[in-house]
Amino acid sequence: MSVKKLALAVSSVALAGAAITGCGASNSQNTSNATGGAKASKNITIGWLGWTEDVAITYLWKQILENKGYHVSLKELDPGPLFLGLSNPNNLDFFMDTWIPSDSIFVNKYKAKLKDLGVWYTGSSSQGIAVPQYMKNVNTPQDLQKYASEFGNTVVGIEAGSEEMTAAQKWLQDYGVTNMHLQSSSTTAMLTSLERAYQQHKPVAVVMWTPHWAFTKYHLKYIKDPDKILASDDSIHIEANGNWANANPQVTKWLQNFKLNATQLSALEEDVNAASDKQQGANKWLQQNQSLVNSWLK
Repeated sequence: MSVKKLALAVSSVALAGAAITGCGASNSQNTSNATGGAKASKNITIGWLGWTEDVAITYLWKQILENKGYHVSLKELDPGPLFLGLSNPNNLDFFMDTWIPSDSIFVNKYKAKLKDLGVWYTGSSSQGIAVPQYMKNVNTPQDLQKYASEFGNTVVGIEAGSEEMTAAQKWLQDYGVTNMHLQSSSTTAMLTSLERAYQQHKPVAVVMWTPHWAFTKYHLKYIKDPDKILASDDSIHIEANGNWANANPQVTKWLQNFKLNATQLSALEEDVNAASDKQQGANKWLQQNQSLVNSWLK
């Protein structure tokens, strides 16, 4: 998957610096030792973004770690400031949703200060322009062009400036889908448009990615992408601050043990999405999958 949702929308040094200044104090007890490395601490700060799978697993691990006696803070940032914070001791400790190779632009920039804790998602990943399966006559870009008026001549997108939106615009141009306009939106607004149309059995086209609970709930399909303009095959990694990871081998080991398949992640996402409180949704899934969670905590 390309650098998701907000990837390059916030890239200025000034804004990144401001974001890091704002999150540095929360983990102040992770003091540095004489050589510049972090000391072990019961305080943990997780960086996160509003991507569906990241929200779910971040709140899950917040609950797991708090159950183990840790004090966990969450800091929501755009990707640029997030990776900058991850590279600095005493700011962010780890981030659970790094898509490789798409996020390599950030990882490579700070590689010397990061530690890759491995791949946690064992299913396949992809992205594209999706429509409901009940749109049986729409399977190719040419079909989308032909039936554009049924979709209100609109593909509902996500955040303006994201790498996905850039790729989606190229998708429309390269395949000659001139009758469709790519509408900038937000992830939440896109899902609202999808749900409204699906409930009424109406045509809707959206920028979408997998893993995502929407593919189970709404039975979607991707429009064919033979040139792989949007389609990709990324792996999802946990990236940690290197000093923090070396100073906290127990938590690092737990995170390296963390694995979810497509079915497990979908169920977790649905529980978190359906709950009025994200933490309650994550805790519900945790209680129903305690033996799986225990296998990570060895």
